[in-house]
Amino acid sequence: MAEVKVYTFIGKKRNNYDTTEYISGQQFCDALTKAEASSDTDIKVSVNSGGGSVTDGYAMIAGMQKCTKPVTAVIDGYAASMGYFVCLGAKRIEAAGNSILMLHSVQGSAQGSPDDLIAEAEVLKKFNATVATLLAARTGLSEAEVTEKYLG
Repeated sequence: MAEVKVYTFIGKKRNNYDTTEYISGQQFCDALTKAEASSDTDIKVSVNSGGGSVTDGYAMIAGMQKCTKPVTAVIDGYAASMGYFVCLGAKRIEAAGNSILMLHSVQGSAQGSPDDLIAEAEVLKKFNATVATLLAARTGLSEAEVTEKYLG
């Protein structure tokens, strides 16, 4: 079984500052492609991440969904925010008994005119709707229920 680790922040930009320790969507998908080529069976994605960039996370989810081999996400420790949401791209999700999961609505920041702030809020609403769709598909709850229970 091939393994890809997500043991750091997702994406370079985190809370409006650049971090030096991260995995980008591109790096993850490149590692996943190598794992897929080298594995005769399924692929394990080990996660211990405090989250990060929505756009990098979405690329990681799409990469796992496109994978021709079954992908299992294993939460080894901490899967918070986008660190948890990337697990939704896997066919199967497992969590260690001592793991911690944390979900919340998509967050961002903006500055500028009132129109700039309204535009940013609309982008965040679109991201939240996408996350709600992913969660609804995995939980069997409606998107409204997921939004109220996990993203409200």
